[in-house]
Amino acid sequence: MPEKILIVQTAFIGDVVLTTPLIKAVKEIYPEAKLSFLTTAKGKELVEEIKELDEVIAYDKRGRDKGIIRFFRLIKDLRARSFDLSLAPHRSHRTALLLFMASIPLRVGYTENSFSFLYNRKIHRDPTIHQVERALLLLKPLGKESRNYRRTYLNLSPVVEREAQNLLEQVEIKGSDLVIGVSPGSVWATKRWTPEGYGELITQLSRVYGAKVLILGGPEDQEVVKEVLFHCAGEPFDPAAGGAQDRPINLAGQSSLKQLVALIDRCELFIGNDSGPMHIAVARGVPVIAIFGPTTPELGFSPYSPDSLVIQRELDCRPCSPHGGRRCPKGHFKCMNSISAGEVLEAAGKFLKKPRGEGLGDSSH
Repeated sequence: MPEKILIVQTAFIGDVVLTTPLIKAVKEIYPEAKLSFLTTAKGKELVEEIKELDEVIAYDKRGRDKGIIRFFRLIKDLRARSFDLSLAPHRSHRTALLLFMASIPLRVGYTENSFSFLYNRKIHRDPTIHQVERALLLLKPLGKESRNYRRTYLNLSPVVEREAQNLLEQVEIKGSDLVIGVSPGSVWATKRWTPEGYGELITQLSRVYGAKVLILGGPEDQEVVKEVLFHCAGEPFDPAAGGAQDRPINLAGQSSLKQLVALIDRCELFIGNDSGPMHIAVARGVPVIAIFGPTTPELGFSPYSPDSLVIQRELDCRPCSPHGGRRCPKGHFKCMNSISAGEVLEAAGKFLKKPRGEGLGDSSH
């Protein structure tokens, strides 16, 4: 039985969220083992409240830990921790090399991973199933499996919940308000639905449902949010000046990542692109409408919840890449341009007419 186990996921925050069922399953199977999780700085902020994790190790590979010297320092650190077992849902060659050079005796990865020859237990990465299920496949080379844990999840501390509540009070959100979260950003430009579409949708959500619409995202989403606000009716809500009900409340970049999780938690519905915040909403049990453009649910990254709907267009050119890119390779961007605000608004009505928690049985994954 392994005494020290390491799971590595240093991709984007959505990938980190989709690894959480594996975390819970490993702790269920090996309850006495010390379970560590190696992730990015953002990933650490996201998962450090998960009680199944005994330790979260941050590796800021694009920031302060960038470069070969820091990489070898991490190898030395992991070697000193004497892990017995590692699991790698992240497919990069850097992860494979890291685990091999850290002298971890049992290293589990996919046959399709970069540098897969450095793993000594491997399994086929099934492209036809969801990423949550693919991560759980890593248990099979160990002769293990878990049928109990299939949901993504994130924990929140009372401190973070209070901080988020303070933010909501500052923008005059009351307990009785219908709150809808909208996240127009994405790391990949072509994954973003149009600013015109989001602007019209936000205005109509406020006018039709009397909703308080929170525009959510990180500091990197500021330019995108500016474009969306330009297409909204009225100016952004200003608590000092008061304002009309149909003004959106822009909180993008105004919170930490942990606080963003708590803000999403307050929403009755979340609407966004194929992105990390969408997966966060699912992990907190918030109903989701996900707008997919260059990517498709069949790639395995759709919202992993029955309380979800995917809005997309069936086009011969989709998917154009695993992630989307900076611009449409065909030049027409039909996958996003042809989706109307009215269509998304109609989909929202299917959730807003139902008590939260009554699933729609979405079959897109």
